[in-house]
Order: sequence, then C-alpha cells, then structure tokens
Amino acid sequence: PPAEVGRRRLLVAFGTRDVPILRPYTRFMSGPERLDDSSAGGLSQLGRYELVSLIGRGGMGDVYRGHDTRLNRTVAIKVLTRDLAHSDQARRRFQREAQAIAALNHRHVCAVYDVGHADGIDFLVMEYVDGESLAERLTRGAVALEEVVSRAIEILDALAHAHAAGIVHRDIKPSNILLTKRSEERRVGK
Repeated sequence: PPAEVGRRRLLVAFGTRDVPILRPYTRFMSGPERLDDSSAGGLSQLGRYELVSLIGRGGMGDVYRGHDTRLNRTVAIKVLTRDLAHSDQARRRFQREAQAIAALNHRHVCAVYDVGHADGIDFLVMEYVDGESLAERLTRGAVALEEVVSRAIEILDALAHAHAAGIVHRDIKPSNILLTKRSEERRVGK
C-alpha cells in the first residue's frame, strides 16, 4: 500500500461509463449550514436517516451530513434534486450510480451504505468524510513533493481498482478528492 503522509487518508468518488460521477462534495461549503425550514424542502428525516446540515452541492443533488438512527453513526446523504426526482431516467441513473460505487471496496473509495426512496425523494447514503477536499487543501499553499507523490499513488491505486471493475471516473479533479483528518484503515465485516 502507498505510504501515508501526514496521517491522512484520501478518498475518491466514482461513476461508470454511462453514469455521471458521484460528486458527494463537488462544491464543499465553507462550513456546514444548519438545516432550516427551506433546506431539503423542509425535510429533516429520510427513513431512518436524520439530515443534520448541508455540506455540499453537486449537479445531481445536495449532500447533507446525516445521522443513521439505527446504527448511531454519522453519514453523508446525497439527495437527488427535486427537479431530477420527476425524471425516471435520472432516477434510474442515480440507482445505477449507487450500484456501481457500491461494487467497489477499496480504502481510497467512499463506501456506499444504502440507497433509498422516502417521501418522494431518492437518496444515497455514504461514508461521511471528516476532512476537506484536495481543492480546499491547495488553497492553503504549496504541497510538499513527498505528499504530492503519495497522493498521486493513492489516486492511481483507487483508479486502477475502479478500472479493473469496469468503472471509469470521468471527472477526476481536486474537488472530487477528499482528505480525511487522520488516517484509518477501513475494516470490512462479513
């Protein structure tokens, strides 16, 4: 495995050849926005998931920091926009995207926990990444060569894993690469 620099882990989001890229944090907010009556159409819960704060906006939907009430853990919840929710084609594409990403099990790929439909809204539940995008990190100045090389190796490792599974990213860029606050290995239960 690639050497870790600064005790952080990198995660990349993916899509398939015919599915747009999942961009859970395409436009990271400068800080979480507390939900009010206008956020998510006044919705504060989707099934067992509580929506806590808006953390990002993407082309297909908004992403919220959420809470899984059954497993008592923090999650990221991508909600399909209301405009797209009325399109059967968009809903099928959203479902295929979730299935494609869920097929990947790699330490540098965001894990998908669930996909659902509640109160007329399609949503995708993913691993919550406590950290920042690479784009945000780059705003603070130059990155040491050792870290650049380490990050490149991690990104290429994740892309190679996805390509071996027939999945192509199609939109690799700093805002689609997430850096955790600290390094931790993902352990998968059977």
